[in-house]
Amino acid sequence: MAASLLEQAKDKAIRLLNRPWHKRQVIWNDHEWDNLEHHSEAYDTQALMISCGTVTIDGPESSERQVLLIWNKNTSAWQLPKGRKNVHEDFSEAALRETTEETGVAVQPLYMRFCTRLTLPERTEDETAVQLRRHRSGSRTDNGTINLLNRDIFCISQYPDPATGAMRHIYWYAARPLRTATPNPNLLGRDDSANITAQWFPAAEAVSRLKMSVERRAVALAVHYAEQMTEEEWKYSLEL
Repeated sequence: MAASLLEQAKDKAIRLLNRPWHKRQVIWNDHEWDNLEHHSEAYDTQALMISCGTVTIDGPESSERQVLLIWNKNTSAWQLPKGRKNVHEDFSEAALRETTEETGVAVQPLYMRFCTRLTLPERTEDETAVQLRRHRSGSRTDNGTINLLNRDIFCISQYPDPATGAMRHIYWYAARPLRTATPNPNLLGRDDSANITAQWFPAAEAVSRLKMSVERRAVALAVHYAEQMTEEEWKYSLEL
């Protein structure tokens, strides 16, 4: 049953990934502006809650990938580790920090290959980005995205925060335990102040335990991207 739930979530995610995108020449007339205005919305900083979290995977080379979840006693639900970013904190740093704080597992970014509409800079001082461009340069797709090995945001969720009513945006990153960490399939850490415990589950079971469909989709996407990568790409990504 758990495996079928994961496959269903992956099938839905894949269908959305493969939905048709049509590039067109935009003519900026009144109709175009009215359509843009109709779909626009602005949030002030009190009405928007920005959170960052991870889908942390134990070993992409594993035949049965493990995913790290937390049990939140306040909500009585299994969830992915996440939390609000600090002022002046980088989004990815917030995701890794929150994961470590809530689970007790030190994590690092997991590079995966997927399409993104983010821009790959022509010049950068980031040596990792230089290596990525030199060894695994991205390829442009017909719909304007770029397909490359990267560690950036791979999924975004949103829903109203029940306690405040603020719209909560969650930016998801893929992560893996630090090389020096030894993943334990049993109970890991506990954040007593937040009534949180953490545990590893096989990916299929993790999906079946998660309460929210948006988090199930994030896991399904991460597992799908992991399955599409070649052994050479995994070897290269684990060296970064």
